[in-house]
Amino acid sequence: MAVGELIGAAIGVLLLIIVAYVLMGSTLSTAVIVSSAQKDMAQQQEVRLNTQIAVSPTVNSGNVSFTVTNTGSETINDVAHMDVFIYDQTGDVIWCTNSTGLATGTSDIWYFDGTPSYSLNPGGSFTGTSDVGSQIQAWTSPIRIKVVTANGVYNSTPLS
Repeated sequence: MAVGELIGAAIGVLLLIIVAYVLMGSTLSTAVIVSSAQKDMAQQQEVRLNTQIAVSPTVNSGNVSFTVTNTGSETINDVAHMDVFIYDQTGDVIWCTNSTGLATGTSDIWYFDGTPSYSLNPGGSFTGTSDVGSQIQAWTSPIRIKVVTANGVYNSTPLS
């Protein structure tokens, strides 16, 4: 009878050690994943803090032209995916797009003057044109343009 109790106690201790090992292993792997995610978020936030843009728009015969200048210290790597929004007097978006097409699915897009570079170094700039022409004139008078980078930094400027 004593041998049976010793074997049962040994198996119980062995199971306890295995369970503790599994719990510690899963806790450590979870801690590594959370630490890595926090590091990635901190790096993304640092990029956003160092990203700044200036927008210089003009309106000519209904077409909105704009120059975007990188005034920050971070290179903007995804210029082709910048979004452009044009607002009317009520604050409603009357036109929004990126360089691949309108969010509404029509064919109007803004485009680069010349060959686009797909990154914008600090101090660099490019010029884009909305090419919406009579659409803006037919809806309402545009009063504001907002350009949003791929990492979420934006500049909203009144149209002159």
